[in-house]
Amino acid sequence: MKILLSHAYSRRNAGDAALLSVLIQDVRDMFPGAELTVLMMDQVRPGETFEGVPVLPLPTQHAVHGFSSRWVKLAHSLATLAGTTLAFRLPALARPRVIGRRLDDHMRLCRDADLVVCAGGGYLRGKPTWSSTFTLALLLQPLVMYRELGIPTVLYSQSFGPFANRTQRWMARRVLPKVDLLIAREEISREVLADLGVRDNVLRSVDCGFAFDPDVTVDLRAGLGVAPGSPLVGITVRQWLDPVGQERYEQAVAGVADTAVEEFGATVVFVPQVTSEHQDDDDRVVSRRVADRMRHPASVLSESYDHATVKAMYASLDLLIGTRFHSVIFAMTSFVPVLAIEYEHKTSGIMRDLGLDEWVHDITTVDRDALVAGLRELFARREEVRSQLADRMPAYRNRARCTKLALPGVVGAAEAHAEGAPFSLERGK
Repeated sequence: MKILLSHAYSRRNAGDAALLSVLIQDVRDMFPGAELTVLMMDQVRPGETFEGVPVLPLPTQHAVHGFSSRWVKLAHSLATLAGTTLAFRLPALARPRVIGRRLDDHMRLCRDADLVVCAGGGYLRGKPTWSSTFTLALLLQPLVMYRELGIPTVLYSQSFGPFANRTQRWMARRVLPKVDLLIAREEISREVLADLGVRDNVLRSVDCGFAFDPDVTVDLRAGLGVAPGSPLVGITVRQWLDPVGQERYEQAVAGVADTAVEEFGATVVFVPQVTSEHQDDDDRVVSRRVADRMRHPASVLSESYDHATVKAMYASLDLLIGTRFHSVIFAMTSFVPVLAIEYEHKTSGIMRDLGLDEWVHDITTVDRDALVAGLRELFARREEVRSQLADRMPAYRNRARCTKLALPGVVGAAEAHAEGAPFSLERGK
C-alpha cells in the first residue's frame, strides 16, 4: 500500500502540524505497514521527514511560495497548472523535458499511489481577490488530478468555505462532489457544502486536533517566574486584516492585555502558534507589535517551538485570549477557559458545538471595549466554564479519535486499487 498525505501546510504551524500528526497515526492504524509520503505546501529540505514519514513539496504550492516576484509566481503557477493537466490528460506528451523534472517526479509518485488523504485544515476557502481565487485553483487542481488518475481520495477533518465570489463557488461545485469523501469538522462547513449542492459524499465529524495528545509537559509558570496564585493569561495573535483593521485589532488586544494586568494582577504571555517565516506567517512579529502597544510589560516567547511543546504550554494558563484557531483547541483540551477571536467560521462553529459560542468575538469588528467586557465576564465565570469544559470535552475528543472509524469503505477501496481492481468507496452519511 502506498498512501499520499497531501496538502499538509507547514511544520511551523503548530495546529496544522498537530493535525498531520493525528492523521499519520490514524492512517497507520488503518493501514499497518503502508508506505506513507507527506506532500507539504511549505518549503521542504532534501531528505526531510515528519514523524518518520518522508516529506516532499506539493508542486502547485511551490509555484506560490517558491518565488518572491508576483509576476514570476503567476507565470510559474500557470506553467504548473498546464503541466499537471498535460501530465494526466495526455500522458504520452508528459515528458520531463516538457513538464519539468519536479512535476514528472510528482506524477510518478501519484501514479503509484493507492490512496490520497488530504490533511485536515481550513485551506479550501477564498477571499474576494484574484490572488485568492488563483490560490484556490492551485489547491483544487491536485484533487482533479487524483480523480483523473483513479486514486481514492479523502479530505480529512476540514473546514470548507467561505467562497467569496462566483468563480470560487463554481470551482468548488465542480471539484468537491467528485472527491470520494469529505469530512466536515463543524456544522457551518456542512451547510456551506450543502448550499453548493454537495451532500452525498459528506461526513460530519470534528476537528482531529482534539485527538492530539502528546506525552509532553511544559511548566510555563516556572519558566516565566509566575508566583503561585497569580493568574497567567496567554494570548495568541496573527496578521490577517488590512492595515486599518489590523491596527484596530492589535490595539484592542493590547487594551485587553493591559486590563488583565491592572484588574486581575495577571502575568501576560504571548505564545507563537505559527512561526513560518518563509510564508510570511510569523506570530512573533505581531506579538511584539501588540506587546509594544501595552502600558505594562508582557512576555513574548521568541523561539519556534514544535507542535507538541506548544500544545503543552497551554495547560499552564488560567485563561487564553486566542486568535489562532488551534490555540483555542489546545487550551480547551486542558480545560482552560478561552476568549476566542474569530477570523474564520471554524472558530464559531466548534465553539457552538461545545455550547461556548458566547465567548467568540469577530476579528473584523472587535474593539477594546468588547474584549475587556468579555474578559471581565469570563474571569468572573472561569470556574463555571472550566467545569463545562471538563464535562463536555471528553465526549467531543472521543468523536475526534473515532474519525478514522467512520471510514468503512476506505480500506477496501484502497486495497482494491492496490490490486488493480475497480473500487467503490462507501459514502459518509
